[in-house]
Amino acid sequence: MEATNENGGFRTTLRIASNDVISSIYPVDDLVETRMINGNYLLTKIRQKEGNFRADFGFTLMLREHKAFWVDRLTGRYNYQPIPDNDVLDVVSAFYFLRMRDLEVGKDILLNLYDSNEYAPTTVQVLRREKISLPGAREVDTLVLHPLLKTAGVFRHTGDITIWLTDDRFRVPVRIQTSIALGEITVELVAAESTQE
Repeated sequence: MEATNENGGFRTTLRIASNDVISSIYPVDDLVETRMINGNYLLTKIRQKEGNFRADFGFTLMLREHKAFWVDRLTGRYNYQPIPDNDVLDVVSAFYFLRMRDLEVGKDILLNLYDSNEYAPTTVQVLRREKISLPGAREVDTLVLHPLLKTAGVFRHTGDITIWLTDDRFRVPVRIQTSIALGEITVELVAAESTQE
């Protein structure tokens, strides 16, 4: 995962790839890139290769105009749709903006998401505080979040995901769990870099 903020443009990138052992059974190579331009245009492209499944689609959210343009590059299908709000985000950028919200255990947060060619208001449950151990024998205090995703999107197999953020002002994502065809996968932070502007 990577997020950058340069020249007034915010960019997030999520890359999921299987290692050599898993790739021999079930190769995974997913890429999600999002750019926010001038606080009005959100451009998202999603490429997925998971086993025999392939997808290559994208969308542009025109927030001030309250509309979305979606295109499937593999089939050539496309459409325009209205979106009701000007604070709509895709799943990956929403994750970054969620970190800046006031998160309290037991208090749900509503995100306005556009995913899988549809607008979907999505509830994020703040489940609990939890101390977890990470690689390198580090223990970290975290907040555990559970977005109740309604669309297939990037997490197309189950729509189920759990996220652990550090319970401090930085809200660093340190663990993510979801499911694929082979079972549950867990991603844990092993290193992080940050640049102050």
